[in-house]
Amino acid sequence: MLRASRMQDWTRGLLMASVAALGCGIWASPARADVLINPNGGGLAGALPVGQINFNPGNVQNVGSVAAINAANALPAGTTVTTAPFQVLVQTSVGTLSTSGGTTQFAPGVGGTNNITAVAFFNETATFVSNGTGAAAPPTTIALTTAPAVLPNQIEFYSHASGQSNLAGTGFRDGVLILTASIVSGNGSFGVQQNTGVLPPLDSNTNGNQYPGVTSVVGGGGTTETAVVTSFASNYFPDLVVGSIINLNFNNSLIDPYNQADPSAAFYTTPDSGGVLGPGGRPTNGSTAPTPGTGVASVGSINGVNGPNFMQQLQATASITQAAVPEPGTISMALTGVVFACLAGHRAARRHRTESSVA
Repeated sequence: MLRASRMQDWTRGLLMASVAALGCGIWASPARADVLINPNGGGLAGALPVGQINFNPGNVQNVGSVAAINAANALPAGTTVTTAPFQVLVQTSVGTLSTSGGTTQFAPGVGGTNNITAVAFFNETATFVSNGTGAAAPPTTIALTTAPAVLPNQIEFYSHASGQSNLAGTGFRDGVLILTASIVSGNGSFGVQQNTGVLPPLDSNTNGNQYPGVTSVVGGGGTTETAVVTSFASNYFPDLVVGSIINLNFNNSLIDPYNQADPSAAFYTTPDSGGVLGPGGRPTNGSTAPTPGTGVASVGSINGVNGPNFMQQLQATASITQAAVPEPGTISMALTGVVFACLAGHRAARRHRTESSVA
C-alpha cells in the first residue's frame, strides 16, 4: 500500500481543519440592513438606524451633452449613436431619513438637527437611435451608461447648520464634509417628447418662473448609481465601514421642465480634494463657492436644444448597505481553526515518521 508523504499528510491535515472552520461560517457575517447616522455628529448618542435616505427635489447638470445630441439628430433616421463621455453634476439636500422598513426617523434641519446635503460628480455616455429630424427635435429615448474610468466619479455628503438655495445653487458644499464614495457603475434612460407647439418654461415651479425666456424640452427618466464608501466621519456614521455600498437612485425622477425645484443658477464643478476624514468630518477644502455660469445661463434659450449644457430636475433616494465584516467572536474562531490546522499537520508529520521507522 502506498503511504502519503510527510508533506501530503501535513497539507491534508491543514486543509481539513481549514475547510471545517470555513464550513462553520467564520467569514459569513451578513451585511446589516440599516446603518447608524447622527446628523449632528454626536456619535452613538442620538444616532438612529437608517435604511433609506430620501432627498428633496434638486438639480442635475449634464455638461457639454447638447452638442452631441444635436449632432446625432442630423444623422439619418435609425442611426445608433453613442456620445463621448460628458460630466454630470448633482446637488440636492436630504428631506427625510427612514429605516429599511419605511419608518421615518426624522427630517434633517427640523428641531435643531443639521441639514444634510449631497453633491455628485460623475461621467456618462448617451446611446440612442437618432430620429433624423434635426436639432429641433431631440431623440425620443436615450440610454445612459456611467463611465467610471473617466474621472472624477465621486459622491460627497455634508452636514450644515444652515440651509441651501436651489435657485442660487449655493450652500450644498458649505459646512462639514462627512462622507465620500467612489462611483463604480450606473445606468438608466431618459425619454424626450417631440418638440411640437409651444415649449413650456424651464422653470415651471409653482412659486413662479424665475427665468422668463428660457424654455425646455419635455421628458423624463432615471438612473441608478452604485458607489463604494471611501472615507467617512465616525461621529456622523458611528458603525459604518469603508467599502460599504451606496445605491443612489434617480428612478423616474429626472424630469423636464422643473415642477418642484428652482433650476440652479450655478453648480459645484469639482469634488473636495482634501485628505482622510477625521471623526468630526472636515471643513470643505478650498473654495466652497459654485462656479458661475454653469447653471441656467449654460442651457441657452431652449434647455436640451441650444446648450451647451442640459439641466434636469431630480428627486433621488439612496440606500447604504453595510459591508460585511467578521464579528469579534468569529475572528477568535478563525484563529482557533488555524491552530487546530497546524496541530493536525504536526500530528500527521509525526505519524509519518513513526510509520517510516516501523517499516
